[in-house]
Amino acid sequence: MDDDKSTDFTYRTHSSQFPAPRRGSSGEDFRRSPALCFNVSMPAQVGDANATGQVLVEKTEERSPNHPFAKVWIVRCPRHGVYRANSCDFHIRKCPDEGGEPSLT
Repeated sequence: MDDDKSTDFTYRTHSSQFPAPRRGSSGEDFRRSPALCFNVSMPAQVGDANATGQVLVEKTEERSPNHPFAKVWIVRCPRHGVYRANSCDFHIRKCPDEGGEPSLT
C-alpha cells in the first residue's frame, strides 16, 4: 500500500472526477491550478463549466476567425449572457464583461 497521501486527493467538477497530478521526476509537486482541472483526453461536453464558471452551450462547426485550428463555441456567462469563443480557449475563458477577451464576431 502506498503511504503517499497526496494520491488520495481528487479534483471534482460538476461532471467529472480527475486524479490528483503526479509528482514530477525531480520530486516537486505540480502546481494545482484551474488548468489542471481540464482534461484534454476528455473533451468538454455541452453543459460543462470551466474553472471560471463559463458554461458551454453549443459546439459549432464554424471555423474560428483568429485561430487556424479552433472552432467557434457558444458559451454562457451566468451573470452576463451568451458570447462566442474559440474552442481551444474554453478551459481558461473568462466572460468578456469580466476582463476576458471580447466575443468573436
